[in-house]
Amino acid sequence: MKIKALMLIAMLLGLALVVQAQTSRGTVSGTVADATGAVVSGATVTLTNTETTLSRMAVTNDAGFYRFDAVDLGTYSLGITASGFGTVTKTGVIVNANQTSAVDAQLAPGEQQVTVDVVSEAGATLQTEAPVRGGNISTQQVTDLPFSTRNPVALALTLPGVSSNRGGFGVGTFSVNGARGRSNNFLIDGTENNDISVAGQGFQITNPDAVQEVSVQTSNYDSEFGRSGGAVVNAITKSGTNEFHGTLSYLLDSRVDDAITGSESRDPEIAANGLPFGIENIFSGTFGGPLFLPRFGEGGRNYYSGRNRTFFFVAYQEDRQRSSTQSQLVTPTAAGRAQLRTLFPAGTNANVDTLLDLTQNAIGVASPINIALGTMSGLNRGNIEFGTFFRNFPVLNTDKQFQIRVDSQLTERDQFSVRFLSDRQDQPAGGTVGTSTFEGFDADQTNRYYNFLVANTHVFAPVLTNETRVAYNRIQLGFPISDPGGRAGILPRISVTNITALGVPATFPQGRTANNYVVQDTLTYIKGNHTFRGGVDFLRQISTQAAPFNARGSATFVAGGGFTALANFVDNIGGSGGTAARDIGSAVYFPSLYRTAVFFQDRWKATEALTLSLGLRYEYFGTPFNTLRTPAFTGLFNVDPVTRTGPFSQPNQVEADRNNFAPSFGIAYSPSFTEGMLGRMFGERKTVLRAGYQIGYDSFFNNIASNAAVSSPNIISTTITSGVTGANPRGTPNFISQIPTTAAALTPLSGQTLIAQNLLNPYYQRFSVGLQRELPYDLIVDVSYVGSKGTKLFINEDANPLVRPEQRITPAGFTGPTQGRLDNVQGGRTVRTNGGSSSYHSGQLEVKRRFANNLTLTSAYTYSKLISNADEVFNSVGNGIANSATFQTPAILGGERLDRAVSLFDRTHRASFTYVYEIPFFREQRGALGHLLGGFQISGVTTFESGVPFTISNGVDADGINGSGGDRPNFNLNGQSGVRAVPVVAPATLPNGSPNPNFGRITGYINPDANNASIDPNTAQFIANPTFIAGNPFESGIPRVGSLGRNTQRTPGTNNFNVNILKRIRVSESARIEFRSEFYNIFNHPQFGQGSASPFSPPGNPQGANFIAANTTGSTGGLFLRPNTALSDGGGRVIRYQLKLIF
Repeated sequence: MKIKALMLIAMLLGLALVVQAQTSRGTVSGTVADATGAVVSGATVTLTNTETTLSRMAVTNDAGFYRFDAVDLGTYSLGITASGFGTVTKTGVIVNANQTSAVDAQLAPGEQQVTVDVVSEAGATLQTEAPVRGGNISTQQVTDLPFSTRNPVALALTLPGVSSNRGGFGVGTFSVNGARGRSNNFLIDGTENNDISVAGQGFQITNPDAVQEVSVQTSNYDSEFGRSGGAVVNAITKSGTNEFHGTLSYLLDSRVDDAITGSESRDPEIAANGLPFGIENIFSGTFGGPLFLPRFGEGGRNYYSGRNRTFFFVAYQEDRQRSSTQSQLVTPTAAGRAQLRTLFPAGTNANVDTLLDLTQNAIGVASPINIALGTMSGLNRGNIEFGTFFRNFPVLNTDKQFQIRVDSQLTERDQFSVRFLSDRQDQPAGGTVGTSTFEGFDADQTNRYYNFLVANTHVFAPVLTNETRVAYNRIQLGFPISDPGGRAGILPRISVTNITALGVPATFPQGRTANNYVVQDTLTYIKGNHTFRGGVDFLRQISTQAAPFNARGSATFVAGGGFTALANFVDNIGGSGGTAARDIGSAVYFPSLYRTAVFFQDRWKATEALTLSLGLRYEYFGTPFNTLRTPAFTGLFNVDPVTRTGPFSQPNQVEADRNNFAPSFGIAYSPSFTEGMLGRMFGERKTVLRAGYQIGYDSFFNNIASNAAVSSPNIISTTITSGVTGANPRGTPNFISQIPTTAAALTPLSGQTLIAQNLLNPYYQRFSVGLQRELPYDLIVDVSYVGSKGTKLFINEDANPLVRPEQRITPAGFTGPTQGRLDNVQGGRTVRTNGGSSSYHSGQLEVKRRFANNLTLTSAYTYSKLISNADEVFNSVGNGIANSATFQTPAILGGERLDRAVSLFDRTHRASFTYVYEIPFFREQRGALGHLLGGFQISGVTTFESGVPFTISNGVDADGINGSGGDRPNFNLNGQSGVRAVPVVAPATLPNGSPNPNFGRITGYINPDANNASIDPNTAQFIANPTFIAGNPFESGIPRVGSLGRNTQRTPGTNNFNVNILKRIRVSESARIEFRSEFYNIFNHPQFGQGSASPFSPPGNPQGANFIAANTTGSTGGLFLRPNTALSDGGGRVIRYQLKLIF
């Protein structure tokens, strides 16, 4: 296999001298024939951009075939001349990214000149040469449709097979044809734009006027595209033209006219005073045209004119968000402060001095409570009054984006481009805003993105074209402590039960920086009816990541010895079970890598109607984990029981995955029938059958490595627990000083979160077959089957679970400490593995109408089923969806099959509609009445989507395995929908304190949603299992695995209408003013769990947990399985206004 790989690489390097270019341009190709159908060789074909007048020339080969590769996006005319024939000109040739515009021509003898509008020709808008599925988001859609993020990539959700990523992870991403949101490959102008840590988008262009088009390839794309088990999404920036054009715009988003959301309606202050302050101002502008530069020297013009040769485009946007939010801090009242200072004058008690010093600007005023200090040395210290202080946060978020691009035709054979993007985002206290922290102990958020590209297309000959790109991008995300030089940088996090913690949260500072250096190249060679493409894509990534890490230490004071936690804090005593902890080591690591891909593809036009695509891609993604000392899990049952040493503590590496070969095959068949039944069915080049199969590989993401970086033995989490003894009845004294400064001894019981030693890149097999048909009224219908199979997907596995006593394996004679696990000598072992798999099948329908007669529209419907055994490396609770990160029964005990079910990303139904309608009345805007009533446009995006699957948990450990995290209740098919029954178990002791002989017996069942009324479990749909008690003679001693499956419930679906109402006023022939009102969720439908489009609205899960309570034993009464509660927010209507000058 190694020899084959080397041979393949050598062959491709010989073909493509540099590396693979994931093109952001398009292709124009076709066949030239005479009136009899015989091919015409030697015909001259000239392709001319109608906006820049730049042209390229090709000559048809012996097969009458011509092809232009790496064509800039836009509208072109195509001129064909040949000796003895009249000239034919084809106009209106539209070039989209990553698509082939097929333009055939028939020449007639003589000198008559013929001009034909390509759009009017049969099949002109069909994809007749490639099997790729997906779509291109046009300039009109980008600028006219409503999408709240202002990032045009979001419009990918209007395409078939693309569904929301709700509950999943990744930045600005979505699920495509059954793949996870992390599985997409995001590009800008064909070069790397992926977040290296959590996946998803890196740089997000949020100025729609700066984007030319978005190419979304969802399946069966060419082998030159990779790093993806999902979609390849390419945002293409605008370039200048031969005329000066630009925009100036201002967008206002204020909470004044937004609807009050569900969770806000429960706030009495909002009910009384209206919505809190929030305003967003976005200023943006663009300008482009021919580039004029000063020229020095004698004679001639004193400036260089770029007209017809060199063009520039610049864009700038500044987004200012201003609002306020509030957090509630429990802190001493004025009376409480006075009492503490009376008891402990300044300088006599360090802990009291710290508390009063840090809270001096946060005096509790509401909801007073008294906390006892107790009696010391015969002195009753009485109660200390605490209350709630409302801390108001000014939220200041500024985002500045800049873009510049220059394109130049250096010679007739060279097209050169250079482009630079920058984005600077700053939010003071952005890391902690709205959380329970005291002033002076905040963490900021500072993000920096840079993206630089140099590209050149060189035409060696009409049959040989080379595209070369060199790119650099930098992603820098930081959450620094706001005042690292003050007490915030040194004070440990101090927590005291019932009051707000002091100090900066232990997870700060953190951040990541990635420097990506990319070199790409593609060589295209035409031979007869074959178009060969090959190349290499090389990326060097130099990164630094600082994972969340308790570097300053923490101390948690709890009650003990008859004293409250506050009393123990004042006396510096830990209480019963208090902890002093610190992570020893460094959480900064350097997950750098080399990533290399090579490909070769042949597109063979076998007949006039049939085109075959054959390709092979090889990818190597590097091993970013191996910059850690010990990234890999080392297995079980390999610890010496005498010395308690083993490989768990030794340096190791994850094996490299060098076997990522990705073949692809596709057909496009466009028959031509002029009569009969076949003529009526297929028409004359009005139908294309497309089918394909390919494999795509996912990249690693560094969050996997970050978890390993802060796991033992890479760092040592050292904790000292306060214990109550006869000598210390209140716990450990001098507790603050107990915060560790040196690492505890590493033992096999130290918990680990590491990586499988043979971790591979996951891959998806994708397959599809579909029929695309051109219909009257400018309609195109595409009906298809699309499927995928995910293999070796990333998941979490509990490799050494807690188990029942009879399942524990302990070496004979071992007397050391244990934790009750499968390998009873070792501690917890959470491992990132390739144990995930998925299966996706869908029927997809798309209907499009190109812009004609004032109307363009698209509609996409997907009916699908996605099955998986697991869906993520992490659980999705923080994203508002109840979904466990591990199997109910660990895979090592055979539990994988029990969790195969509908996936978190399954959306049975998804329908999306977009439309742009220019109202035809008074379009010319002649006279005052025309200016008043003309120029109106309405556009919109309407979305319907099934809800997100989620899992109901049991809430307690019923099988004695793996704790309570994955346990599920029993399901009663005949029970009342949504009703639960929770067992009442006899306690260990009777009210008089004596042992209870019935301990562990189920004495009945209650329904927490009916005020804990008794219930017959046979009438409930969900029946909880009791906590397993080893050795118990009654029901609690029986291990139980719930019969309910994973992801059996769904959240409410999406029913959303976004609408723009736009008025354009013509100022001159080349200038107009545009006023737009944007309505998001115009009908104010609740979208539970999703929140509003406004950045100032509450999230869909305001409490940061599951927005639908789904814990059978633990959910508060009245909340179980209900979407509209205090745990959720359904969002509401948001209105924005934009004023724009277009010139």
